[in-house]
Amino acid sequence: MLTESDARRFADGRRAHAGTAVELIAEELATHRARGFTASADARLLEGELPAVAACFLFGGFEVKAGCWPEEWPRGLLLDKSRVKQLVIAGALIAAEIERLQAEAMVSLSEGTKLPPVIEI
Repeated sequence: MLTESDARRFADGRRAHAGTAVELIAEELATHRARGFTASADARLLEGELPAVAACFLFGGFEVKAGCWPEEWPRGLLLDKSRVKQLVIAGALIAAEIERLQAEAMVSLSEGTKLPPVIEI
């Protein structure tokens, strides 16, 4: 479950929008990691929290899906961002979820568990 302290991940809106989209997303993800939001911390988010919050940033609103925005987070974290910044944060969250799923798959493989032949997208 995402906590109120996790909200600090998105509180810094002072950075300028310079670089390619991929560079901005990579920088945003690196910033989150540097703030202590590690891949191992993300591994504990098993209920779709990362993509749910990403959807809020992607669509610029709270009503994308019921419960996608953690109630304890201030709504200003989303609304006080430029559209570019919202999309960059969404991309970083999606990248973090992809990393989480890849790590989960690697653990399954190392434990001898077979992956399904098809992963639903």
